[in-house]
Amino acid sequence: MNKFNPYSMSRLTEYERCPQKFWFKYVQKLPEIQDNAGFRGQVIHKAIATALQGGDWEDTLSELELDDIDNARYMVDSAVRYSKQLGRIVGIETKFAIDEGGNLVEWFNSDGFVRGIIDLITEDSQGNWMIWDWKTGHTKPTKFQIFLYAWAVQKALKRTISKVGYILLGS
Repeated sequence: MNKFNPYSMSRLTEYERCPQKFWFKYVQKLPEIQDNAGFRGQVIHKAIATALQGGDWEDTLSELELDDIDNARYMVDSAVRYSKQLGRIVGIETKFAIDEGGNLVEWFNSDGFVRGIIDLITEDSQGNWMIWDWKTGHTKPTKFQIFLYAWAVQKALKRTISKVGYILLGS
C-alpha cells in the first residue's frame, strides 16, 4: 500500500485542481479551513439522507447561515421528490471501500485501495441498480466520479448497473 491510499474522489479531484494543495493536505497533513460551500453541501446531503430515511431533517438546516436555509430547503425537497421517482431506493449515503483486487473491504481497512460514498442507489424493475450523486453547487460535474462508483459496485458486488447520473440541485 502506498502513502496515498485509499484513493477517493475528493483526493483525486483535489490533485487535479491543485497538486500543491493536495501535497499540503494529504502528504504534509496541514490543517485546512473548510469553505462555506463545502460545509453547506455536507449539511444539505445530511438533510436529504435523513428525509429519505423518514427522519426529521428540518433541524439539520439550522447549522446553515440564515440566508441559505430557504434555498437549502428547496434543494432537499427537490432531491427527495426526484430521488423517489428513480426506482426502489436500496442505498442512501452508502460507504464503500475496495482493495486492489476489487474485493469489498471494511471502510477503514488498510487494504482499501478506492473508497467513496454513493449518495443514492436505486433499483429498476429488472433488478438492476442505478447510481446517483447529488450535487449542490456543481453545474458540470466530472463524469469520472459516477463511473468510478459504478465500476466499484459492479466489481465488488457483482451487480449490474443500468444507469448512472447526477442530480443537480444548484442549477
